[in-house]
Amino acid sequence: MSVIRKFTLNRNGIFTVNVSSENQCKVKGHTRYKYHVEIDCSGVLDSDGFIIDQLILHNNILKWVKERNISYSCEEYCQYISALISTILNNNKVVYDRIYIKVIPLPFNKSNGAYMELTTTYK
Repeated sequence: MSVIRKFTLNRNGIFTVNVSSENQCKVKGHTRYKYHVEIDCSGVLDSDGFIIDQLILHNNILKWVKERNISYSCEEYCQYISALISTILNNNKVVYDRIYIKVIPLPFNKSNGAYMELTTTYK
């Protein structure tokens, strides 16, 4: 019998942009966003016993946001951050087949808040 291991890597964080957005679905002026990322990946671990250091993902997201100094819609953040994560995973030779990302403007009001989710699958 063969065994196949598949991990789901989870990462949460908050990023802040220096400019407020004009293209928001709820309230104009958001500058802080929470993100949640899930990555389905193979059970291949590196020499330190990890799939990838999750701080590499977080720090690169923060760097990417800071370098742009522009505010995007939540849909655009999902697309761009998903592509960034894919590049980081490829550069670190991580085998993966799904990236899920959720971007939530802060502060978030559960009764009338809006957020965006994106799932990208790779075959």
